[in-house]
Amino acid sequence: MTARLFVASLLLPMLLTVSPAQAAKPPPPTEVVLTDVEAPPACEWRRSARRPDATPSLYCPDGERGLTYARKPQGFTVATLPDARAGDPQAMNTLGVFFLTTAAPLQNAATGQDWLVKAAAAGSVDATFNLGVALTDGKALPKDPAAAAGWFRKAADLGDGQAMINLAGQLLSGETGAADDAEALRLVRAASALNLPEADYDLAMMTSLGRGVPRDQPAALDLFRKAAEAKSAAAAWRLSLAYEAGDGVEADPEAALIWMRKAEGRGIALAIVILDLNRIMLGGRAAATIGEQARKGDGKSQLTLGLMLLDGKGVAKDPALAARLFRAAADQGYPLGATLLARQYADGVGVERDPAQALAWYRKGLARFYADPWAAFTGMRSGKD
Repeated sequence: MTARLFVASLLLPMLLTVSPAQAAKPPPPTEVVLTDVEAPPACEWRRSARRPDATPSLYCPDGERGLTYARKPQGFTVATLPDARAGDPQAMNTLGVFFLTTAAPLQNAATGQDWLVKAAAAGSVDATFNLGVALTDGKALPKDPAAAAGWFRKAADLGDGQAMINLAGQLLSGETGAADDAEALRLVRAASALNLPEADYDLAMMTSLGRGVPRDQPAALDLFRKAAEAKSAAAAWRLSLAYEAGDGVEADPEAALIWMRKAEGRGIALAIVILDLNRIMLGGRAAATIGEQARKGDGKSQLTLGLMLLDGKGVAKDPALAARLFRAAADQGYPLGATLLARQYADGVGVERDPAQALAWYRKGLARFYADPWAAFTGMRSGKD
């Protein structure tokens, strides 16, 4: 899913003034500053002097450290600012996303919101959706569920399936007033017709709980399976719980374990990669440094050392000790520790294989990811895929 965003009415020149402490350091000789293209205030575009055709990068002030690379949302180019000023809806949306999500000192919520409002008025469905997201998550703008619902409604009326799902979730949770199951059901079915797995998941939840339709657990499981096979991790989670409890289907711990593994999602893999990168950055001191911190009870070090022991990276393999470290991290409240320990119980690595224990640790490790029963899109988007 791409990034989406929000807007009000400020001019870009009011955004930022650069103090002497933030004065830009001169670019290294391998880079050239592009002076014939616009950049956001206090930023500049640079590209490699050795590669004139290279894609330019945007650099912005970062306190005493001079200019640093500013992450650009998808679609942000040297033409974005002039195109936005010329009235291009997609460029205005992209610029709004930039000012709402970029790091300090460039982040400016009011200006970002302003560009999104302008983009929405010019017909950008992405910007309309993004305004709903921004007013829902409260990261850059104050939370305002009622206003968010208004923007989601506008995007849904324009045929946006993700907005339909988010609005349906609000109607089901009652966060904007009395719950409206009938309207939520209409929205979810419309989104499902657009082949969105999250819509099938919400429809399954409604069928499982008897919200808007009679409760029918076998039918709900068919919908969960359809969504899970379309890569919905939340649907895989619900299927696993049903197989474990025998709810609407014959209890089957092995089937529950298969679906729980599919519910792990990309977040777990990313967390492991980050821990491994931290280990690599420590270089030759990794084992000793991480081991010392792990013995002192540092949860992240316990996770890192456990992964090293599991894979034999920098230390001798010891999956049994890895399991003890993962348990220690889980007991300190690290969900990743519980998930990694669940894997070991599921595969019989370092511990005796035990599907029941695996499922129990998986629930501890993954429950917070699926605590909300309704699907929602929480990222902003700068353009269509």
